[in-house]
Amino acid sequence: MSFEDRFKKAVEVHGLRVEQEAIAVFEGGELDTGCTVWPAALDLAEKLLASCSAPQSSSHVRGGLDPPGHAELRRVVQSARILELGSGTGLAGLACAAAGAAEVLMTDLPARLPLLKRNVQANRWVSSLGGCAVKVAELDWNSAESLDETLNSLQPDLILGADLVHEVEHADAVVQVLRRAFATFPRARFLWAQEAHNAMAVAALRGALEKEIGLEFQAIGNFGSRGKVNIGLLRDQPP
Repeated sequence: MSFEDRFKKAVEVHGLRVEQEAIAVFEGGELDTGCTVWPAALDLAEKLLASCSAPQSSSHVRGGLDPPGHAELRRVVQSARILELGSGTGLAGLACAAAGAAEVLMTDLPARLPLLKRNVQANRWVSSLGGCAVKVAELDWNSAESLDETLNSLQPDLILGADLVHEVEHADAVVQVLRRAFATFPRARFLWAQEAHNAMAVAALRGALEKEIGLEFQAIGNFGSRGKVNIGLLRDQPP
């Protein structure tokens, strides 16, 4: 299978099925990473749905014991109002909806919304399963107005990011978004699953979140050889 064909295949995880689109290369050589499923989203979906019930048929879900960390991850997600940043194909957000979130707002840039909307429509059973409200919206990380409108419309208590950074320069934009989010909703938490595609980029983001925003991270899982799932919350929360 060619590299391009690999990203044309649909990905299926415990009843969820999301389409991908072949990676595009922008002028200057930068890859469009937003229309494919990366390991962090895949791992989150596996962990969240490994022992949950899927619609209509138990054949959607593999049985077995609940590994350590899976139940804790589901507790974080259940009944939460979730804002997902850089949703891409929507796999991570859809898994949260299927695992019991109260509301999931999946966001991305305009060019990526058609694929995201198709995947949400194809997996609309996640809303009927537990009543989760699943929505899609445009969000430009560099627009304070766009971000404020999104935050105020949802009032999230959990912010979700799966494989948010692939290059060091991506870290600054994520930090700006989370700084504004935590300034408005200081009791929110940040669920961050990330493979170390670029160790320097991951270190830059984590270091900035800890030093500039004051987040503390708790590791709740690993995947592959270089992937981690963390929960971040403000070190000094208001009383």
